[in-house]
Amino acid sequence: FLLIAFLVAFFHFLGGILTPFIIAAVLAYILNPLVSKLEAHGIKRGRASMWVMLFALFLLTALLLVIVPMLVQQSQSIIQKLPQFADYIHRTALPWFNQKFGHYLSLNNETAANWLRSNAQTIQTRIQQALPALMQSGASLATSLSNIVLLPLLLYYFLLDWARWEAGATELVPRRYLDTYTRITGNMNTVLGEFLRGQLMVMLIMGTLYGTGLMLTGLESGFAIGMVAGILVFVPYLGAFTGLLLATLAALLQ
Repeated sequence: FLLIAFLVAFFHFLGGILTPFIIAAVLAYILNPLVSKLEAHGIKRGRASMWVMLFALFLLTALLLVIVPMLVQQSQSIIQKLPQFADYIHRTALPWFNQKFGHYLSLNNETAANWLRSNAQTIQTRIQQALPALMQSGASLATSLSNIVLLPLLLYYFLLDWARWEAGATELVPRRYLDTYTRITGNMNTVLGEFLRGQLMVMLIMGTLYGTGLMLTGLESGFAIGMVAGILVFVPYLGAFTGLLLATLAALLQ
């Protein structure tokens, strides 16, 4: 119990520092077979690690360059069309709701003003609670920038020394347990590696399918929404729900 508490506290206080190391280690574990294949074809491990690292960064950068501008454009479009959306609710959605369910709801300036007056204290409390986070945004931005710079370096050195780390860990195992250790770790490596690489392929394929389908329907920024939904499919139902929500919102405001 004390060990678990210590580990929880350790990761809680050093989570921001350890994040790039953990991400780089996971990426190195996924990409190490590619480095090994290049090394088997006569390419030195240092050069192979550099090529694989640059290839991975190229893919991530290209993905961000596609998704981020589309999401920014979609956000600006949503902000510009909010008055139209409010008018749609007032003229179409609310009358349909009142007629369908027998209620009478209205949306006007007086209603909004009354709501603001009745919830003024709550809004003020929320703003006060958000101020500490806003004050820490500068430090968070600096940490994020340092992590972005640090991640490629860590990934390169993890790829470069991965085989040596594996050999060093094997040397620490007593000889009488070496066969058992090799068999168990080999099976774990095969299953876990195939799962992670397969999950990445599923995310890319689903993102491409979602994005292409939404784009063919004429939805603005449909490809970006589809890619976001595809990336989130590693969490059950989250990707589909997020994609449905974003696509529905974008369609209503288009």
